[in-house]
Amino acid sequence: MIIRYKVKGMHCASCAMKVELEVEKLPGVKEAKVSLSSGDLEIKCDFPIKAEDVCGAVSCAGYEASPF
Repeated sequence: MIIRYKVKGMHCASCAMKVELEVEKLPGVKEAKVSLSSGDLEIKCDFPIKAEDVCGAVSCAGYEASPF
């Protein structure tokens, strides 16, 4: 399963990496990839992940996320 979010506030590759690392800590997440140029976050997961969990993980990294 793949879910997508829009992430605001990232400015560099380090920002994107912080988001990926925080989201990948969530149970069920296999992989998180961020496109810095578009601000898109793509999450590959075993089962649906709650939006508030994803947004919370992105917030822990210092950014803001919203579902597509």
